[in-house]
Amino acid sequence: MKFKEDKFLLLIQKPSFLLNFCLLLLYSLVSGIYKIADNQILMLLNVPIILFLLKSNCNIQSSTCLFYKYDLFFLLYVLYLLFLEIVVLFNVRTNFYGLLIGLFLDVFPIIGFIYSRKIKFDFFVNILLLIALLHLFIGILLYPPFGIYLVLGSTAEIFVDQMLFGRMSSVSGSLAFGNLMMYGCIISFFYNRKLLPFLLFGLIFSSQRSSWGGFLLCILLYAYQNFRTGKYKSVLLLSISLLFVGLCVCAVFLIFDIDLSFIEYRFSRLTEAGDERSIQWVHGLENFVNNPIGTGIGQVGHVAARYTKDDAYYWVADGDYFRIMSEHGIGGILFYLMFLFFFLLIFCSKLKSKKECTIVSLIGASFVQMVGSNIHEFYFNNFILWVFVGYFWMLVNSKFKLG
Repeated sequence: MKFKEDKFLLLIQKPSFLLNFCLLLLYSLVSGIYKIADNQILMLLNVPIILFLLKSNCNIQSSTCLFYKYDLFFLLYVLYLLFLEIVVLFNVRTNFYGLLIGLFLDVFPIIGFIYSRKIKFDFFVNILLLIALLHLFIGILLYPPFGIYLVLGSTAEIFVDQMLFGRMSSVSGSLAFGNLMMYGCIISFFYNRKLLPFLLFGLIFSSQRSSWGGFLLCILLYAYQNFRTGKYKSVLLLSISLLFVGLCVCAVFLIFDIDLSFIEYRFSRLTEAGDERSIQWVHGLENFVNNPIGTGIGQVGHVAARYTKDDAYYWVADGDYFRIMSEHGIGGILFYLMFLFFFLLIFCSKLKSKKECTIVSLIGASFVQMVGSNIHEFYFNNFILWVFVGYFWMLVNSKFKLG
């Protein structure tokens, strides 16, 4: 264990690690910086940050080329999006403000795919793990029931005033916070389980059901892979460990007299939430039927609901699959069907390393999250998602070699 700890300390002391960490941390905090300054133009900081990330990693890239054979599906998808944006410019129903915001929030973060080819996976996930821990610390400071924010002044109140009942969040909303905690828990589960109880605390208090489900899929994948290889002892130890962690969390709740009603409340609203989303999903289907090539970026999702207030199309603010179906049309559907096909093939195959298990778990958890949330529109998280997508397609290229 000492060797592992020393190895991690050596890793974080590398200048390239510190540079990438600082840039990504700044990126993750931009949504809070703009709230404090009350100036949304600061959200554009992600543009120079991403470009500098690419430039600074030109000499330490982890692979010899940016694209491989199976990346053709990704490249065709991007080309389709660019083609679609040109087409919708001539559509009188297109909201051009929504289009511009959508390109910024939804399309620009796709550069994360390229960034994944410039930074090693183990390097990146250790950075993201530290960022998740820092956001957990911020979330604890701001969580109203703990009362710590009261001594932090008016700046803290800017974020507290925007929080929903029982939902812990950092500088962005609880949806983005829950998604980040989910990623952190998965990475910690495979790479550093000492940190898992802390990140699980944040995941639970985010009160995001889809994030809970995403982490549960990670546990199921681990159990499935161990059953396949006959490692029943590992599954038993996992069960005991999770039970122990659960008891520790309950003990913390009891010791600090924390009200758990918010968890019961979230589960009690499953039917209601399902009904609300199913209406949006039907509307998403109607959008697609009426516009099979796609309505264009920023026309029906969070961008349309929050920034444009335009009702040219039905809004789909809760359900990324149906938002993609609406906005990206047949091109988006074909790409994600191919994506899901390869995911299922790899999920059911024998995974050879913790790196492969982590990549598949992160993608699977994202697929779960996409059922009820538009994670491609979550600031910072969408860039991270596309980084993981890049790693996944590298895995596809290594497992399914073309002649």
